[in-house]
Amino acid sequence: MHEDLIEYIKNKLENNEKCILIGSIGSGKTYAINEACKQGEIQKIVIDAGNKKSIKSIQQILQTSDYSRLVKTCIIFDGFDSFLEENVSVSAIFEMLSLYSCGVVFEINNRFSSKIERIINLNIYHIINIHSFKSSINELMGICNAIIKDSKLNISDAKLNQIINEHYPNLRKIFINLRDDVTNNYICKCGDVYDIFYSILNTDSIKLKIQMTNYDIFMIPAMMHENSILFASSAKQFHIADSFSRGDLIHTKMYKSQQWTLVDIYASISVAYPSYFMKCPSSKDKIKYGLYMSKISNIAAKKNTIKRLTDELDQSTLQHLYVILHAYKAKEKTLSKKHSSALKRLFDINTKSE
Repeated sequence: MHEDLIEYIKNKLENNEKCILIGSIGSGKTYAINEACKQGEIQKIVIDAGNKKSIKSIQQILQTSDYSRLVKTCIIFDGFDSFLEENVSVSAIFEMLSLYSCGVVFEINNRFSSKIERIINLNIYHIINIHSFKSSINELMGICNAIIKDSKLNISDAKLNQIINEHYPNLRKIFINLRDDVTNNYICKCGDVYDIFYSILNTDSIKLKIQMTNYDIFMIPAMMHENSILFASSAKQFHIADSFSRGDLIHTKMYKSQQWTLVDIYASISVAYPSYFMKCPSSKDKIKYGLYMSKISNIAAKKNTIKRLTDELDQSTLQHLYVILHAYKAKEKTLSKKHSSALKRLFDINTKSE
């Protein structure tokens, strides 16, 4: 990653400024922000906007947590593209955050660069195009060598050169291919999320399942819901639903309290365990992105509070609703009025009841 870019972001966040970081998938947006925060000793508060139900729910998080008075802190929005893609009005969020005393940064795909420029106040928000700070081969070599050393990976200089030359400038694919313990044994070499998901289903090693989930901790758990219906028998749906419901509680706690040490537990409960009940498809082409299910999967994140889950929805109710939801998605013919009402209330899904 270009050192000038990291320094530029760091300076902006240290001055509590508001930024829009624009770049393509794999361009290193998340890495640049993490490095800037690390070098500036800036505390990170990450909000996974892609798992929220509405702009209003994000506003409630910000108001409830009262981040507005924080200093030496950066609020990072990941997955905000989903609102832009669906043409949801987002101006209220930008107006609200413009009054905050802490730094703010949105990760935005370059497909939406024109749209975001029309929405934001350019006097307040600084647009940073990551492609204007293209890393040199030598800089990437230094970053990769540091990762290899810290992770104690067995990769020769010749192999590293090959990886960088093959995938440059896509940092995501380069970083994935450094993980020789995964890529040497499984087909993850292109850094494609479908390859990784296929490999998760194709191995019995829980360690490898967790490692591969961590390559894209946002997308892979979301893909599990849709694909578990395709590749697991109906008899196993309760076990899968049980695991998803517990994973949602962990997911909410992880973001609510910013306890990133829980990420391996989340990967284990939400991906590794349910994957044991799923058959590996004949090819990765049969794997679905799971957009429909990903939007309705994280009840805990959407409702924005652990209290609602523990008070209004007890664990058995949550498990049961997941089974009902899977049954509906699997095109079961009828649902009871009670179940139909629950799906409408929790997931905003209109169904036909008996």
